[in-house]
Amino acid sequence: MWDWLLKSPKLEDRAAAAAKQMRYFRLFGQRGSFDEIGVSARRAGFMAIQEGSFEASFQWAADRDHPDFTFHVSLDEQEMSTTAISCAADIAGLVMTSHSSEPNISIEKKSQLEEHEVGRRAYQFRSLMLAHPDIDDGVEKFVRRAHLDPSSMTANFQ
Repeated sequence: MWDWLLKSPKLEDRAAAAAKQMRYFRLFGQRGSFDEIGVSARRAGFMAIQEGSFEASFQWAADRDHPDFTFHVSLDEQEMSTTAISCAADIAGLVMTSHSSEPNISIEKKSQLEEHEVGRRAYQFRSLMLAHPDIDDGVEKFVRRAHLDPSSMTANFQ
């Protein structure tokens, strides 16, 4: 009954844009080399916040005044990873991660945050992101990286 109130076309557009932006970094990590990330990201529409030998940070240039995420790209042992941290107040507390060796992007709530520290639309934004087929809640990635037995995990694990 209240779906119209919960669904915001602007929030849906922002989630679609964030998914597309994160896919760019995941794809670049799989196909590009770290020393080319700055030039490529600027060409794709990002502005560089910081660039170093093994780390770089970017934001979407069109959203310069009100970016939703800051993308931190790092190179570690020949694997490129991207962590996107929400910087918009209404979706504060969300983190997206991707690794060049992983097929999916995960979106999670920062684990150290209390419930009241999360943006008022963060959970709604996260749900919109999880509707994309290549975005998950991070549980599968955690299980794989920790070498756990997936059959021992409960359905309520988050």
